[in-house]
Amino acid sequence: MEKKKAAIYIDDEHDVFLFGVFDGHGGAKAAEFAANNIEKNILDEVIMSGEDDVDEAVKCGYLNIDSDFMKKDLPGSSCCVTTLIRNGNLVVSNAGDCRAVISGGEFDEALTSYL
Repeated sequence: MEKKKAAIYIDDEHDVFLFGVFDGHGGAKAAEFAANNIEKNILDEVIMSGEDDVDEAVKCGYLNIDSDFMKKDLPGSSCCVTTLIRNGNLVVSNAGDCRAVISGGEFDEALTSYL
């Protein structure tokens, strides 16, 4: 059975808000690991980047989580969608087959895509 986990992290000091949904494939270990380590990996990268490339900082955070999980040599994988709000800017990211879509009234728009 797949395991889903949500995580919310707020760092008022740096005006950063991070929301994530993680979907474990082949068990819960990867989703739980990602949700429990997203703050350390993504928020730290974003805070260190200052006002520079926040997109790249989020990408580095994702890659760090992946690398750290692989070192654990545990079974499973996870896909996820995260939304980061910083200084009024919105960065929506995904890994794997999760997607984010915004819907309002008469329109729907994909916020993430498969590359």
